[in-house]
Amino acid sequence: LVYLDLAGGSYARPESGGLTLTGSLTDDETQHPMEPEALGGDVGLDEATEVLARTGRAIPRLGDARYRRGWAGAFDITPDWMPILDESPVRGFWIATGMSGHGFKLAPAVGEMMAALITGSRPPVNAAPFALGRFTAGRPGGTFVASYLG
Repeated sequence: LVYLDLAGGSYARPESGGLTLTGSLTDDETQHPMEPEALGGDVGLDEATEVLARTGRAIPRLGDARYRRGWAGAFDITPDWMPILDESPVRGFWIATGMSGHGFKLAPAVGEMMAALITGSRPPVNAAPFALGRFTAGRPGGTFVASYLG
C-alpha cells in the first residue's frame, strides 16, 4: 500500500524490516531536464531531510523517522509525459517507449494498442496523442504539471 500526499509532495510505503520508503513528488523535480550520465545514485542529506519533514507532516507517526539510506533515479519520459506508440521512420520498426518504468503496468493497454497499429486494425483509443510525429509537428499529447505516479 502506497500513501500519496499530493498536496505535500511526498509518498511513503512500508518496506521490509520495519522500514518505510519515502520520496518526493514535487512539481519542481519534473520540470528540470537533466543528463542521465550526470545523475549520481546518492540522495543529498538536505533533500532527504526535506522529504522526511514533508512525510512527517503528512504522517505524524513518522515525524521522528531517521534517514537510513537513499538512492536517486531519473524519469525517462517524453517532454509531454505521454508515451510514444507508433511506427518509426524505418518502415516496420515500431516504438513503444517513454513510460519511465511504468510499462509493466501499462503493458496490457500498450500491447492492445500496438497490436492494432501494427496489424492496421482500429486502435481501442485514438492513437494520435501517442504519435512520434507530434513533437516535430508542435502538437504534444497533453499538458501535465504533476509527477507521474506509479
